[in-house]
Amino acid sequence: MERTSLPELLQGIQHRVIDLPGQMTVTGVCTDTRKLKPGDLFVALRGEKSDGHNYVRQAREIGAVAAVVDRQADEEADGPLIVVEDTLRALGEMARNYRRRFSIPIVGITGSVGKTSVRELTAAILRTRYRTLSSEKNFNNEIGVPQTLFELKSEHEAAVIEMGMRALGEIDWLAEVTEPTIALITNIGHSHIERLGSREGIAQAKAELLTRLPKGGIAILPKHDDYFDYLTKRVPEGCSVISYSDSRLQAADVCVERTDGHLSVTIRVEQFEAEVEASAPFLARNIAAAFAVGVALNIPFEAAQFGLQDVHSVGGRLRTVRGLDGRTVIDDCYNAAPESMAVALELLGRTEPPVGGRRVAIIGDMRELGNSGPALHQAVGRQVLDAKVDLLVTIGDLAEGIAHGAERCAAETKGHAPMHSHFSTTGSAAPQIESLLRPSDLVLVKGSRAMEMEQIVAVLTGEPGTSAHG
Repeated sequence: MERTSLPELLQGIQHRVIDLPGQMTVTGVCTDTRKLKPGDLFVALRGEKSDGHNYVRQAREIGAVAAVVDRQADEEADGPLIVVEDTLRALGEMARNYRRRFSIPIVGITGSVGKTSVRELTAAILRTRYRTLSSEKNFNNEIGVPQTLFELKSEHEAAVIEMGMRALGEIDWLAEVTEPTIALITNIGHSHIERLGSREGIAQAKAELLTRLPKGGIAILPKHDDYFDYLTKRVPEGCSVISYSDSRLQAADVCVERTDGHLSVTIRVEQFEAEVEASAPFLARNIAAAFAVGVALNIPFEAAQFGLQDVHSVGGRLRTVRGLDGRTVIDDCYNAAPESMAVALELLGRTEPPVGGRRVAIIGDMRELGNSGPALHQAVGRQVLDAKVDLLVTIGDLAEGIAHGAERCAAETKGHAPMHSHFSTTGSAAPQIESLLRPSDLVLVKGSRAMEMEQIVAVLTGEPGTSAHG
C-alpha cells in the first residue's frame, strides 16, 4: 500500500475518533497482528474463533498508528481509535476508497468452479502488456478482496480480483468494493446450492458482479453455459459482452478447442494454433476465458499465448505431482463440485498410468449440495466408469453413493464396476491408503474442502502439507 491519509481512507464512512491526532497517514491496513508492521492501521474484526478487539493493545505496541473498532469495544479499548458501526464493512469501504486512487482496468472473476485457474491464466496474459496485481491464494472473500486492493501501488496498470460467495448479496458487496471494469463469469454450477436453493439462485448471486459494471464496462460470459442468456440480460446498458467457449458449435467470440494436445483458437473471425498443452489446469474453457480478457484489453494473440507459458497449477487444483513408489498423484483436493469432479475424472481417464499401474480415484464428499446431494453423487458413478477407474476409494456418506452409481451403470451396460473401498472419514482412510495401492498407480484425490483430503495427498507424496490451501 502507498502512504495514504486517514481522511482519504475514511471518506464517506460514518465514524468518530478517540485520541486521534490530525493529519495522520498510514502505510498499510492490517487485520492480523502477526502480520502488522509499524505505520499500519489495525482493523479489529470479530470472527467465530477469535476477536481482533482483544489485540488492539498489542497492535499499538507493535506500531499501529490507530485501530478501527466497533461500538461494543468503545469503552474497553484506549486510543488512538476510529469507532465504526461494523469493522468488516469499514474494511471494505476503506479498500474501495483506496482503489479509487487508481484509474486502471480491474478484472473481477467469479463462478461456481474454475475461478482460481482463470485468475492465474488471465493475470499471466495481462502481464505481457501490463504490470498486473492478482489475488493471492484464496483471498476471494470480504476480508481477502480488500486485502488485495490494499496491495495496489502506482506501478500497477491492471488488477485481477477473484470473488467467491456463499449467499446472495456477497458478490454484490465485493463488486461494490472493487468497482471492476471487466466482469468475468466462469460458469453457473451446483456449488452452494444448499444455501441458495437452486441453480437459478446461484445464477442470481453470480450475476451481481455484472450489475456493478460501469458504463463502458465489459462482461465476459460463457456461451456454453445454459445460463448464458440469463447472464446476458443482466449486463447493464452501455456495457458490451464478449462470449467464450470450448466449442465452435457455440459461435462464441472466443473459442478454444483441444485437438491432439494442441489448441485451436478462434478469436472472432481469425484462426490461430496455440502451442499450449491443454491439460489440467489449462482446460480449454478456462484458456478461452483468459483469452477473452486479452481481447477486451487489446492484447495480441501472440503475446497472450506467450504469457501462458509460465503458468503453473495452483496447489490442490488439478496439480500433478510425483508420489511414493513411482506413483503419479493428481492433487485436486482444494474443493469439489459436480462440474469440477467431471473435469477431474475426465483428466484421469485420458491420462495413461505408468507401466504396471492402475487408475485410482480417491473421492470424498461433495458438500453443500442440499437435497440434490445424493443424486449428484450417484451421477458421478457413470463418470467413474467412463474414466476407466480400476480402484475407487470413497470417503464420507455421500461419496459412497458414487460407488452405488458406478455399480448400477455397470449393470445397465453389462460392464465392470471398479474395485471399491469405503471409509467414513478422511482421518480413518489416511493410515490405510498405502495398503490399497500398488507401485506406479495413477491416483486422483478430490473432495470438498471440509473433507481435508490433503491428508491423503500427504500420505501419497510423503510431504505433509503438500496442498496449498492457504
